[in-house]
Amino acid sequence: MRALPLLGLAAALLATSALAEPARYTMSAFTNASQSNMSVYDSADGTRFSLKKPLAYTPPKGLIRDPSVMKHTDGWYYVAYTTGWAGDTIGLARSKDLTDWTFLRDVKVEVPGATNSWAPEWFVDEDGSVSLILSVSTTGQQGQFQPYRITATDPSLANWSAPKPLAGLGPNFIDAFVVREGSLYQAFAKNETS
Repeated sequence: MRALPLLGLAAALLATSALAEPARYTMSAFTNASQSNMSVYDSADGTRFSLKKPLAYTPPKGLIRDPSVMKHTDGWYYVAYTTGWAGDTIGLARSKDLTDWTFLRDVKVEVPGATNSWAPEWFVDEDGSVSLILSVSTTGQQGQFQPYRITATDPSLANWSAPKPLAGLGPNFIDAFVVREGSLYQAFAKNETS
């Protein structure tokens, strides 16, 4: 096996990095004045954000609280969001450019007796599976929320698995965000009591 000369290796790395998309950070938000309008901000360094588009998306009905954005393998950006203070659905919309969004569907969360489905967060596992981690209550807004995971069963994100509670986190946790580091999954969640 022949080793690449250093110059050839450097040229190959430069060519590869020139083709790679530069890192961008996206933040989506709603305001106190309107929980039914989402604005989009972006940043090159993750510390200084600029408004990309105010009022970038308004769902056909309900709220857009807790918006979470992901860029999918199909090249589209997807936002998952809380559709209302009460109810058993979360909403999905998509955009090619983060500025013009199209409503896709409300996803029914099939937890028996669900009264509230809040704060969906995207999680893409190392096998490429796409999931949403969400907080579900069966006893209303003041009740005990529990984190659940639903997983897309097709690449179009049209169909989802049955919800499964996150193991190791019992009731009374909300707003869970999961990351994987090596072989460990770590959940960052808020305890509603403490």
